[in-house]
Amino acid sequence: MVVGKSRSGNSPCRQKRRDFCDNNGSRLKWLPQRSSLISCKEDASMDGVNIEKINRYNFRACIQALSRPGSRERIIPLSDIPLHAPAHCLLSSEVTCCFKGKQNYDQVAVLTGSEQVAAAGADYIFCEKADTQILAAAKTGTLLHPDHSATLFVQSTPQQADQTKLRLQGPGINKSTVVSLPAPQDFLLELQQKNSSFPLGVDCFFLDADNYLTGLSRTTRMEFIQ
Repeated sequence: MVVGKSRSGNSPCRQKRRDFCDNNGSRLKWLPQRSSLISCKEDASMDGVNIEKINRYNFRACIQALSRPGSRERIIPLSDIPLHAPAHCLLSSEVTCCFKGKQNYDQVAVLTGSEQVAAAGADYIFCEKADTQILAAAKTGTLLHPDHSATLFVQSTPQQADQTKLRLQGPGINKSTVVSLPAPQDFLLELQQKNSSFPLGVDCFFLDADNYLTGLSRTTRMEFIQ
């Protein structure tokens, strides 16, 4: 996953941002400070400084989730729309985005400066449900620029909790770990196929109904457990 990745192809050393790398080799960039974009719940406070702290917290949660596939990292919500929080801390004018769902995300896109495009061209895709067709359309990067790939965020409902049981292996995992993800098996099979030609692939996050985030990087190997 690349946060704030440049469509111009500039090298990281030319970017005026602080870079971070997780142990899967994904490059992450912290966004510059900006004012509050959306109304927050009471526990998030309406203060722009506090919102910026929440953005930093959520950004670190994304790093941890992708660095340790299968772990559950708490996301602090910024509104009643769960996907607002990760979108708010990751989007910028340097990346494109796509939102799929019934909620209105125009304000987030406009105020972060992120251009909304079709799923096939988006750097970040935010889905209110696991959509296999959207996943199939997501870009996987190129051999020269594998970082020019999509990152997906998939929201789930309480009814989808522990829907599919998996054994995970790969970087960031001590031998193996067993998890239950809030996504149907056909979606995860498509994700497995999408990530079968490393370094090409996509990084995928699952945001559950309790605002906990689980990440699967393109290097994560999945085994389905019946």
